[in-house]
Amino acid sequence: MQDDLGFFYFRDRLGDTFRWRGENVSTNEVEAVVMSGLELQCCVVYGVEVPGCEGKAGMLAMALNPADFVNEAASKVKLDEKGCNELMAKLLKIVQDQLPPYAHPLFVRLVEKIDTTGTFKLRKVDLVKQSFDPETDPSDVIFYFDAKTRSYQRLTRQIFQDIHSGKVRF
Repeated sequence: MQDDLGFFYFRDRLGDTFRWRGENVSTNEVEAVVMSGLELQCCVVYGVEVPGCEGKAGMLAMALNPADFVNEAASKVKLDEKGCNELMAKLLKIVQDQLPPYAHPLFVRLVEKIDTTGTFKLRKVDLVKQSFDPETDPSDVIFYFDAKTRSYQRLTRQIFQDIHSGKVRF
C-alpha cells in the first residue's frame, strides 16, 4: 500500500500473513506445522493487536478432536487441567522445534469448532474480532505465552488487564 507521500507500507490480506516484530508471518506455514504435530479437527492462525506492540501477535485457534474431551457429550471445551497443560507443552515443543521465534503463536484459543464459509474456507473474521479477550466467548479456553516461565499459561481476566496496562509485555 502506498500513502499520499509515496511511502510504501505492508498491508496484509486478512488471514494470509501478518507482521510481527518486523517479520512477515505466514499463517499457512504455522497452521501446517501445528496440524502435522497435533491431532486436531482443524486450526487457524491469525494476527491480533496487542496494546503497546508494533504489528500483530500470532494467535492460534485449535478445534480439538471429540476424543480429547473429558465429557464427549459436552458442547464446550472440557479438557481437564492436566490435559490442557500436556497439550500446551506439546504445542510449545512443536513450534519451538519447527518455527522461527517470531512465528510462535503468543495466544492460543481452544474452541469446540471453527466455522466455515459457504465455500468451506475456515472463518477467521469472528476470531480476529474476539482477539484474546477471555470474556468474548466464555466456553473457549485461552492461553498466552508467559516469557517468565517460558510456557503457555491460562489467560485470566487479570492477565488480560495486565497486558492492556503494559504490566505484561511481549
